[in-house]
Amino acid sequence: MRLGLDTTILIDALRGAEDVLDFLRDLSHRPYISAITVHEVVVGMCPDEEEQTLELLSWPLVVPVRATEAELSARWRREYAARGMTLDPYDTLIAACAYTTRATLLTANARDFPMQELQVQTWPLERGEDSA
Repeated sequence: MRLGLDTTILIDALRGAEDVLDFLRDLSHRPYISAITVHEVVVGMCPDEEEQTLELLSWPLVVPVRATEAELSARWRREYAARGMTLDPYDTLIAACAYTTRATLLTANARDFPMQELQVQTWPLERGEDSA
């Protein structure tokens, strides 16, 4: 299974969450992240965290935001706005990157990703679940 990581997972890893770090170490393949996730992580990075942050960001496969992802993100935002729900543009771009790579998106904030077409896995995983 292809796995995409939301920003929440990388932030937890950078904060030293052992459960996340163990999970990432045990993956049998490199996961995907959106270029938007790179942006979000670097924006929140403290100066003394730069080396560790850039090392972590060099490991996953980075999915660029192309016209396909931008259009899908915009469609989702319009669709949900018509239902009275405002979706964050960064979240919809991250979701679009996961969707176009056919990756299951691992996140601690599943409510931010209500798109029916998107495969979402909530962190922490339930016992017995294995997204690797």
